[in-house]
Amino acid sequence: MQLEEQIAERVAGFSYDSIDADTLHILKRNVLDSYASICGSLKDRTMLANFDRLAAGRASSDDLDVWGIGRPATRVDACFMNAILARRSDLLNTYISPNGMGVAHPSDNVALVLTLADWLKIDGRVVLGSVFTAFQLSAAFAAYYDPEPAGYDHDVAATFYTALTIGHALGMPRDQLVSLQRIAGSFGLGVNQTAVGQVTDWKHCTYASCVLRGLESVKLARAGFEGASDIYEGSAGINRFIRHSATMSSSSDGRRWSSARRRSTWRLT
Repeated sequence: MQLEEQIAERVAGFSYDSIDADTLHILKRNVLDSYASICGSLKDRTMLANFDRLAAGRASSDDLDVWGIGRPATRVDACFMNAILARRSDLLNTYISPNGMGVAHPSDNVALVLTLADWLKIDGRVVLGSVFTAFQLSAAFAAYYDPEPAGYDHDVAATFYTALTIGHALGMPRDQLVSLQRIAGSFGLGVNQTAVGQVTDWKHCTYASCVLRGLESVKLARAGFEGASDIYEGSAGINRFIRHSATMSSSSDGRRWSSARRRSTWRLT
């Protein structure tokens, strides 16, 4: 079984019922903390002016609200802009993988999930199940990949787990969860120039740019397109270019990303 198939099988099993009481409390606290960071980002009037220009145009009944500008935008643009606000204030949690590989900001995912909730009209249980899914995947990919030594941005893995989070929220079947990973990996990987030299506003947009690719990957997978097979471990797959662990496993140590007292682990191989 290829790695993308193993991941899809595991993700398909995530739900609100997967969350134990201690982790549920932690997730709720993370959602509140992330919402506060989003509110802090609304003070950046320059960024909001960019949003206003991006959202300009005729509205559609399918459009979603963009936070902070009082106008709707297409689903894709709204997901992109709202995701920026999760990071813009720099009030983030940071997950450092116990094995010394990569890092992630799990709180990035809260804005995406809240925007998906607006889109899909899902209830609080599904929202928390989606946040749980995104946090687990953030941890798993951070423990598997170390992108920066090869010159890639640390958000590279978000290309995959944003697509998986969106697909999970949409209730996509396993075969499509496999396809969306393969398509996402075929779109290419962000380079770390974003974080070196003269740093621009794009540094706060790297996760959001992964959301764009995730959304497009989901759209294509739902339509029946198939990406490159064995996207991670193939002879020219992602693992050829990025330092990675021997196996993918997630050790979601709450003390590292949310002051938890409990550790839960899932292994894909």
